[in-house]
Amino acid sequence: MTQKLVLQELALQVHSENKVELDDVLNSLREAIDKNEMPTAKDLLRDQKSSTKIKRPPNSNIIYTNLLNRFGFLDIIGKFCEKHEISKQKLIPLSKKVSIISWKELPDQYQKFFEELALKVSAEHKILYPNYKYQPIRKSSRS
Repeated sequence: MTQKLVLQELALQVHSENKVELDDVLNSLREAIDKNEMPTAKDLLRDQKSSTKIKRPPNSNIIYTNLLNRFGFLDIIGKFCEKHEISKQKLIPLSKKVSIISWKELPDQYQKFFEELALKVSAEHKILYPNYKYQPIRKSSRS
C-alpha cells in the first residue's frame, strides 16, 4: 500500500474512533465563530512580526487548521497515535488528512467564514507589506 493510502486509511480510522471528540472540537469552533470570538485578520498577521522573513498570508485551509489546533484537534490525533503506537512523524500529515474530512463536514456558512477571513488577511497583508512578492526558494536537487 502506498504512503498516501495508508495515511488516508488512518485518517478515516481517527475520524471514526474519535467522532465524539472531533465533533466537540468542531462545535466549539462553530460556537466561537457564532459568538464572534475568532481572531481578526490583524491578529492572524501579528504572529508573523517575530520573524525577520515576511511569510505568505495564510489561506483559508491554513487558518482553519491552525484554529482547529487551538481547540484541541492535534491533542486528539496525538492520543490516537500513542494508543496505536504510530510514529510521531505521522502526526502532522495525519492531522492534515483528518482536517480535510472535518472541513467537508463543516456547514457552508462556516467554510465561507474562513474563506472571507483569508481574503481579509490577504488584504491586510498587502497593506502591511505593499512590496511583498512571493519568491519560493527551490531546494537544490541531489545528484
